[in-house]
Amino acid sequence: MKRFDKIKVRLRQLTFATARFPLTVAFFVVAMAINTVVITKGNDRIEIIFTLMVGALLSAVLQLVYERFFHQKSFRLILMGTAALLTMGYYIINIGAPKSSPEIGIRTIVTVFALFLSFILVPTIKSRISFNESFKISFDSLIIALFFSGVIFLGLSFIFIAIDKLLVSIDYRLYSYTANIIYLLFGPLYFLSLIPIYPRNSNKEKSPFVIEREIEMIKQAAACPRLVEILISYIIIPLLAVFTLVLLAYIMVNIGSNFWNDNLLESMLISYSIGIILICILASELENKFAGLFRTIFPKILMPIVLLQIASSVITMSQIGLTLTRYYAILYGIFAVIAGLILSIMPLWRNGIIAALLIVFSLISVVPPFDAFSLSRSNQKNLLEKVLIQNNMLKNNQIKPNPVISDHDKQVIIKTVSYLEMMDYTTDLKWLPADFSSYKDFAPTFGFNEDNLSEHTSQSLRLSLEEQTAIDISEYDRFIPTNISIINKQKEASQEELCKFIKSGINYTLIKQTTPNQCTIKLLGKDNEEILEFKTGATFEGFFQFEPDKDYISAEEATFSKANEQTKITVVFQNLNLEKTPTQTLFEADVYILIRILKP
Repeated sequence: MKRFDKIKVRLRQLTFATARFPLTVAFFVVAMAINTVVITKGNDRIEIIFTLMVGALLSAVLQLVYERFFHQKSFRLILMGTAALLTMGYYIINIGAPKSSPEIGIRTIVTVFALFLSFILVPTIKSRISFNESFKISFDSLIIALFFSGVIFLGLSFIFIAIDKLLVSIDYRLYSYTANIIYLLFGPLYFLSLIPIYPRNSNKEKSPFVIEREIEMIKQAAACPRLVEILISYIIIPLLAVFTLVLLAYIMVNIGSNFWNDNLLESMLISYSIGIILICILASELENKFAGLFRTIFPKILMPIVLLQIASSVITMSQIGLTLTRYYAILYGIFAVIAGLILSIMPLWRNGIIAALLIVFSLISVVPPFDAFSLSRSNQKNLLEKVLIQNNMLKNNQIKPNPVISDHDKQVIIKTVSYLEMMDYTTDLKWLPADFSSYKDFAPTFGFNEDNLSEHTSQSLRLSLEEQTAIDISEYDRFIPTNISIINKQKEASQEELCKFIKSGINYTLIKQTTPNQCTIKLLGKDNEEILEFKTGATFEGFFQFEPDKDYISAEEATFSKANEQTKITVVFQNLNLEKTPTQTLFEADVYILIRILKP
């Protein structure tokens, strides 16, 4: 009975959350419906779904603004109308972005992040509830919502598997439909149901006693459980301390050489600074020596480390121009230094300033004219144009190929063109061929090949056979699934027997021979005499004709055959992973091998 009562309470909380955040829930419902169509028909509507996600969070933030500062219901309608209009504006911005560019996704991630921080910050403005407490409540609610959503999805998935294996076959899309409902509706709604109603800035409707009681309940909800305190104080903080020592040792040893060009270290330092700031906020209410020492020492260590990271990023930018990742590395570095200073000199209850600062920086990065996309696009275009003009390759708005320019300038051209193509900005360059593709157009346009200049130059491709592709095996004698792998760093050749079979009294053996540069499928007949061989190396190379953003190949594109008067070997590629640099080659694929004996 008690469990039934708990279920009823939870259902009432979900219902209340729906009434409290009606526009937010409406956005999530529409997003779920559109994504259902996407799952069913395969149509790409990602810009609409991203817009609805932004609209959902924006309306939730404005609902908290209403609860914090306003009483009249008319203000709620005005704020919800504002949310709807701003969401429409965000959609207009998205439809103007290149479709194949990651710009829409990155802008949405940054915007959602800023809105989530605003969701945490709004209840703490001119309030006795600190940012640390609001952050703790929202953080805990998010973890709980994700946990329950994950448990429900896994539970239902196991049920579907059981039904599929034991009773009747089910549509594989049922898993996607289930995830769609759970993660686009149930999860967000469950999260919202865990968020308390924070006290208004001016609340004359409630007695001081009731207000004090509500504030006390909120502070109790924000209190750190003993288990979490142990985890943060005695596990995470010591691990961060050890990592800091390793990081400082590396910097001191390599400060005069590798440090300034180590791109991997850049992302590591950013992750490190995020961890420091996050733990400082989570440990703000903890009263033990470990937490106290951490709050005192680590923000001060953070600042010089991040300053070095900023300097390294600026040096790299001066060499290869401003890219999207470098923009965010520098911008976040500036924020981290300021955050470290705030954590060092200001009281803990002022941590909301850090959140406000991060929101401002996030909005700067996505709102023109100083956003990451506009500045990086302009910088890379200007850099490319400058190098072309310096080498007399750009005249009268036409490119003149020049194969004898310096390797440095070749690298600049390769990297800028690669970046502009990745971001789908090449259409803005009128002096490039229409529908420019580096694979087919780079060498004819610029006069040199982009594949053979630097150890850092690489090609990679991942392809899969279209789902539910039927393979006709009726005319074949044998069907053998296997894996083919070519790795040029492989030291020794290897041989594997794939199968043996008998037809018309003759013993046949199918073997796979692998060397560092080739994988050969051989069919042996009577007395182990070779009948036919199929070399896969050239076939793998041929897949590089496809565009880098291609994901799926048809049965026709995936099927290759070789035959003589005695037999026929057909290879059907399923999943391919191809990576090629001047120093390494890696070709891998899951394949079907089909054998037909034509004449014993």
